[in-house]
Amino acid sequence: MKNNNDDLNSKLKALEQENKSLRARLKAIQDFSPSKITFKKDVSGKKDVSGKEGVSGTAKKRPKKTIKQIKPKKGWARWVQIEKIPFTDPASGETYSLTIETDISEIKQRDALLKNITHNLDDFASLTAHDLQAPLRHIGIFSEMLEAEHAGDLETGSLNYLHEIRAGVENMRMQIQGFLRFIRSAPSGIVFDRVDLRKVFKKTHSEISHTLNDIGGTFHFPKEPVWVQGDAIMLNQAIRILIDNCIKYRSADRPLMIHVTYTVHPELTEICVRDNGLGIVPNQEKDIFNLFRHAKPTTGAEPFGIGLPLCKRIMTFHGGEVSLKPQEIGTCMRLSLKNAPKK
Repeated sequence: MKNNNDDLNSKLKALEQENKSLRARLKAIQDFSPSKITFKKDVSGKKDVSGKEGVSGTAKKRPKKTIKQIKPKKGWARWVQIEKIPFTDPASGETYSLTIETDISEIKQRDALLKNITHNLDDFASLTAHDLQAPLRHIGIFSEMLEAEHAGDLETGSLNYLHEIRAGVENMRMQIQGFLRFIRSAPSGIVFDRVDLRKVFKKTHSEISHTLNDIGGTFHFPKEPVWVQGDAIMLNQAIRILIDNCIKYRSADRPLMIHVTYTVHPELTEICVRDNGLGIVPNQEKDIFNLFRHAKPTTGAEPFGIGLPLCKRIMTFHGGEVSLKPQEIGTCMRLSLKNAPKK
């Protein structure tokens, strides 16, 4: 009797050691793997009564693979690939599934980026290289000649106009260069830095200050640092597109007011550019970002051009988003950008 007890105790200790070993191996796999690994019981509650280990449960059910998108209230939407591998517990005869959840958000993001970049790339390159740069060169050259030959004959106001023309040409040239960098570079060709959007807002305000004075408009933006991750030239271009649209599509019934606000979330920063202008015709929110489907302001004025589609491309390149937030008067453009890494 004693020998039997000793044998049972010995086998029990061996099973306990094997159980610890299996748990340690599983924990090592779970710690090493970036995927989430769990075991879930079959909700049907059926048992394998065949008496054969792992035969009935695995024979009737095959591994399943699904992909779904998870959208939290605040934060980045995630794409998750879920693999379920059914098996039968030989001890209880119950069916379980080994569930492996893998975050494939980066793969989805790169796929969307690739499709966005390649879409109509040749048309954009042709437009930028020829149709835009040639007129800019002529404007810049003749404004310089006019200033050089007739500076003494012009009044102060006229000279200021010439300076504004040259500043506008230089700003457009910088935007075109940034755009060419965008369409000619692979995603890995540009290194994103810590960018303080406050400086972008300040630069934009400086560039449009004379225009605002002429039309009686105001521009309010954050005075504290707003740190995001990105390319400064491209983000400046995206912000400038939104601000220029606020000015271009302002209402004649009220002084223009532009307000830029921001909200910092754990993973991203939301920037809202609001104005009290003409607004967008209802049900055309998506068309404003489509190159070949031009949305119109509520008054039926000139349709929006390529600016907003380009802004969307820039945001996609940054892994961010641009969207139109509905409001009663004017428009509210919302940008979502990744937070800058801490130093």
